[in-house]
Amino acid sequence: MAEQIRTYAEYYNKSEFKPNEVYVCKVVAVIGHGQQWAAYLGESDWEDERVLNDGDKVRQKAAEALFPTIAAQFRWRD
Repeated sequence: MAEQIRTYAEYYNKSEFKPNEVYVCKVVAVIGHGQQWAAYLGESDWEDERVLNDGDKVRQKAAEALFPTIAAQFRWRD
């Protein structure tokens, strides 16, 4: 059976998952004022700026796992 690629929006609104379904999203890290940083999650086809403005903020531990170098140098923005 071939994989079916679905968007983050399809994942977000789904309650039943099947084998071979692939969900794609984009995670963007941003370093702001005061040497603080955060990461945001959005749909894979969104521009980076849209992910920053309209995406869901990623939890700190997940963001640190995705961006360990940034996490080691900057303070997490609550």
